Amino acid sequence: MKHSVGIVSASILLITLLFNGCGAKSYRVKHAQQLHIETQPEGASVWLTDETGRHAAGTGPTELKVDFEADVGIYSRKQMIFPSLSIVAALGGVVSMAMLDSDRQDQHGTFAVGTMLLLGGIIGLAISLPGLWKSKKQEGQILKTYYHNITIDAQAEGYAPTSIDLRIPSQQNKLELRLVPQPPQKTESPDPSPQEQTLPPPGDQNEPQQDQEKTVSE
Repeated sequence: MKHSVGIVSASILLITLLFNGCGAKSYRVKHAQQLHIETQPEGASVWLTDETGRHAAGTGPTELKVDFEADVGIYSRKQMIFPSLSIVAALGGVVSMAMLDSDRQDQHGTFAVGTMLLLGGIIGLAISLPGLWKSKKQEGQILKTYYHNITIDAQAEGYAPTSIDLRIPSQQNKLELRLVPQPPQKTESPDPSPQEQTLPPPGDQNEPQQDQEKTVSE
């Protein structure tokens, strides 16, 4: 019974070290990128479109803050627990194997438990120490950035709207949106109707009647 409890304890320790004693720890935080936007002409309305919809961003020139998320490395003293457990396990294995007595009937079980503890401690150190060093080195650094796409457009009366697509975070901190003037619209007079084209001028309508009256009188 004691042998089984020892083997199970050593196995649980080994599994715990394997799954928790490696890799740098991190937490997700929100960052923001500041964008300076200029428009030509000045005073054009600026709009931001992202995954939440379209939002007014003022008039150019303007400053625009765009949020994004990132994983930042963190170092915690709790991570020292796993290397410490590994050392204790290795030492326990060594002590168990050193106290073997050839006259005892349970020497095979004691040897198995000692071997498990020793191997578990060695493997745990091999896994947890690099993870601890990496976590200490990457403390405060951005480990992963979550990018997203946005669209910035500008509008002004008498100008054709223009837009630019951007991936945030971006290496560009300054943007310029140039609007092209729209050509003036030509107003064309409507063509005369067929009736207007066939009707004679108002002054000519009485002339045939006057000619007929003269003929009758003669």
